[in-house]
Amino acid sequence: MTRSRIGFLAALTLGLAGLFGTAPSAKAEFFDFTSTINGGPSLTINTAGGNQIILSALNSVGTPHNNATLGTDIVPLDVNANSNTGTVDTVNTTFTLTLLVTDFPTLNGATPSPGTPNPATFTFNGTITGTIGDGSSLLDILSFAPQSGPVAGENYTISYGAFAPPGLASDGRLTLVVRARAVPEPGSIALLGMGGVGALGMFLRRRARSSA
Repeated sequence: MTRSRIGFLAALTLGLAGLFGTAPSAKAEFFDFTSTINGGPSLTINTAGGNQIILSALNSVGTPHNNATLGTDIVPLDVNANSNTGTVDTVNTTFTLTLLVTDFPTLNGATPSPGTPNPATFTFNGTITGTIGDGSSLLDILSFAPQSGPVAGENYTISYGAFAPPGLASDGRLTLVVRARAVPEPGSIALLGMGGVGALGMFLRRRARSSA
């Protein structure tokens, strides 16, 4: 194998290492969250026919979730339906759900590591629709767009998961899916650029020599 070919293969290997080596290693991400609905702990919807729906914000402070790297379900919203009259009402109410997410780099048992975590806010505009009355309810929270943003050096994405509607003896629950991915280090990005440029340079030199 000629020296020029060895140099070309080395540069190509460096470029591929830069390309595929930028993916962060998988690790469990620990986080907790607090939530508000329309800026407060709950939202009460009183219908014209005397029925009532209560949306209550939930949180996980003190019991952090883990494995956000693989995707973790959270329940930030509880829905209670009170069918108080025989009148059936139609519901179509918008609301704003705000999550304050805190990422903990490591966890010692159930205690976050020392230091000051950096929280970030995610805001979702939702709509609850359906009917309620005459002893029952048929409600749904429409799907909304996912939100992404940095939390303590991680890229978090929070998306709609599912809605379990309230029943005669149980509350409804909104589930969101949280995923986190480490932000590539500047050194890894630089390696990608250097490797790609090196491989391209060797390719162009070999092409020029063969056509001379």
